[in-house]
Amino acid sequence: MTGTVDVTTGALVARRPVGAYHALSIAAPAIAANAAPGQFVSVGVDAVDTVLRRPFAIAGVDTGAGTIELVMAVVGAGTAWLASRPVSTPLDIVGPLGTSFVPPERPARCLLVGGGYGVAPLAWLASRLAAGGNAVELLNGARTASVLYPVAPRPGQVTVHEVTEDGSRGATGLVTDALRARLADHPGQHDGTPTVVHACGPMPMLVAVAGAVKALRGVLRSQSPSAPAATPSRPSTTPSPAARAARAPGTATAPPPATQARPARPAAQTATKRAAPQTAADPPP
Repeated sequence: MTGTVDVTTGALVARRPVGAYHALSIAAPAIAANAAPGQFVSVGVDAVDTVLRRPFAIAGVDTGAGTIELVMAVVGAGTAWLASRPVSTPLDIVGPLGTSFVPPERPARCLLVGGGYGVAPLAWLASRLAAGGNAVELLNGARTASVLYPVAPRPGQVTVHEVTEDGSRGATGLVTDALRARLADHPGQHDGTPTVVHACGPMPMLVAVAGAVKALRGVLRSQSPSAPAATPSRPSTTPSPAARAARAPGTATAPPPATQARPARPAAQTATKRAAPQTAADPPP
C-alpha cells in the first residue's frame, strides 16, 4: 500500500452500463487526487447477509471533478446492491489501497494483458503509458464477445487486440496465447527496446502470463549465455500463488501488488495484478 489512504463517504454521481458490466462514478476527491493505475478501493455495502466490504479496482479518475470510476460485474448480493443504487446514494469508501503499477524507466514496448472487466484498470494504465511515450498494446480477452470489455479505439496511442475463447470476436483462443505471439515478435532482439508486461485478471490467467514471460527469458538467456540473471528492481512483497489462493476473499487486504523485474535486456519485465477479489457470496465470473 502506498501514498495517502482516505476513509470517506462518497456520493454516487452516475451509473451506466459498459457492455456486460456496470460503471459507477463516485465523488471522492481525496482518493481521486492520490490514486494511480493498479490501486483499488474497498466499498461498504448494505445488502442482506453481507458483512465484508467489496474491493474494486479503480478504472479511472477525474481529478477536476473529484471523482473515481469503478467497473464491476453483478455476481452476488453485494454487487447487485451497488448496481441498483440511485444517483446521490452515499457510499462508505476506503482507498486508494494496494500498490500501483510502476511505469518503465525509459520508453518501452508495453504489453497489457486483461480478462473480462480486469481490462478496465488496464485501459486507464494504457493512457498513462502512452502519454509517457511508450508503445502500448492492450490484449483484451474474454470467454465470448458478450463479456468482452469494450475499449474505445485510440489510434496512434494504443493498439487493442481482442481475443475470445470461442472466436465470436477478434482472434480465437486464450488471451495468454495472444501474449505468447506478441512476445515472440520481440523488437528488443533487434534494437534493445525493453518489453514490459502488465496484467490484471483471474489467477489462472496471471499464472499463464508469468509462465509465458519466464519462457521468453529462458530463450533469451540461452541466446546470450553471458547475460546476467534477472534481478528485482525493488524488494518484492508479492505472496506466492498458493498464498494468494489461500487468502480469504473480500477482506480489506490489498490484492497482490505489482511485481516489477529488471531482466537481462532484452528480456521482458512483468507486473501482474489480480482483479480485486470479491467475497464468497460474490465469486468472480
